[in-house]
Amino acid sequence: MLKKAIETITDKLRVEKAPMHYSHKFDNYLTNMLSINKINNDSIYEIDTITMCEFHESEISFIDITDSPDTISFTPINKIYKEYKKEELVVEPKKFKLYLQAHASLYPLLSYIKNYKGAWNNNRVEMKIGKFVKKISPHLSDKSIEEFVNQYKSLYKTRNKPKFEIIQGSDIKKWYDQENYLYQSDEDKDGLGPLGKSCMRYGYDYFDIYTENPEVCSLMILKSDIDDTKIIGRALVWKLTDGSIYMDRIYTHFDSDVNLFRNYGKEKGWPTYYDNKKLSHDMAEYYQVDLKNVKFDNYPYVDTFCVIDLDNKKAHSAIYNKNNRISGLSSNLIQIRNSNGTYYNVF
Repeated sequence: MLKKAIETITDKLRVEKAPMHYSHKFDNYLTNMLSINKINNDSIYEIDTITMCEFHESEISFIDITDSPDTISFTPINKIYKEYKKEELVVEPKKFKLYLQAHASLYPLLSYIKNYKGAWNNNRVEMKIGKFVKKISPHLSDKSIEEFVNQYKSLYKTRNKPKFEIIQGSDIKKWYDQENYLYQSDEDKDGLGPLGKSCMRYGYDYFDIYTENPEVCSLMILKSDIDDTKIIGRALVWKLTDGSIYMDRIYTHFDSDVNLFRNYGKEKGWPTYYDNKKLSHDMAEYYQVDLKNVKFDNYPYVDTFCVIDLDNKKAHSAIYNKNNRISGLSSNLIQIRNSNGTYYNVF
C-alpha cells in the first residue's frame, strides 16, 4: 500500500516539460542561421529567440543533428523521467530539472565517459526538422518553416564544403545536358526540381552565345556528393559592363541547395537574379553585358540577359525585360526567350 501511495504521489508530481538543451553542433547551426538572416535581412526567417533557447520548456529536449539533413534527434522528457524514477523513490520537480541540467552539461564530455547511457545516448527519437520547428514554434507560418528548413539543410551540407566549380567555353554545353544531372526522370521521385525540369536540359546546339563568350559568361555548377560526375545545381554567372559579377537564375534539384548558391554569391558581393526579382517591374535594376559574339543561328532560352542589340553587339536586359527601359537602343533588337532555339524581334 505504501509503495502504491508513493507511486501515486510521484505521478502527480510528474514533470512533463523541461528546459530545452541543444548540442553544440545544433546550437552552432542556429547561430549561423541567425547571422545569415541578419545579412540577408530576410523577415521570413523570424524564429522566436525565446522559443529557440534553453529557457523554453518542452516535452522534448537534448536536441542534436543526425546523419541526415532532413531530421534532428531528441530525447522525450517522459523517457528521461522514467530513468530518473529508477534512481529516486520520490520525484521532486526541481530536483528532476537539476538532474536534466546535469545530463546536459555532460555533453562535451561524452567522448571521455565510457559506456555513457544518459539523455544524449538513450531513448533517442528522430523527427523531421520542419515538424520539429512547427512543434516548438507553432506561431510560424508554413512559408517561414519551409524557409527555415531550406536554410538548415544548406548549412548541413556546408559541413562538407559544397563542390562548386565555375567553367567556361564548351564545358557549359556539357553541364546543361541532363545526362550529367544526378536525377533525370520522373522515377527519381522528388529529385527532379527546377534543374531536372529545365527546358534547356536536352543538350541542344543552342548554347553558342554562352560558349563563344568566355570573357563574360561562365557556368557555376554544384557537383553531387553521391556521384561527382553528376551535378545537382547550376547557374550562369555574367561579368557586367561595369566589371561586377551577376549570378543568374539558379536551377537545382532541391530547394535547399538554392541557398548554397545564394550564400556563395552573398559572400562574394554579387548581385543575383533572386535579389533583383524581389523588386517591382519599374524598380528592377538595369544590367548590361557587352558581348564580342552575338550573331548565331540558334539561341537558348535566357532568363535575364535576353535582349540583344545586334547593331551594337551588346546584350541588354533587366530582370523583367521592360522594353521601355531599352528604348534608347537601336531598332535591331531581338529577344531570346524561346525554348526551340528561335528568337523574335522586339520592335
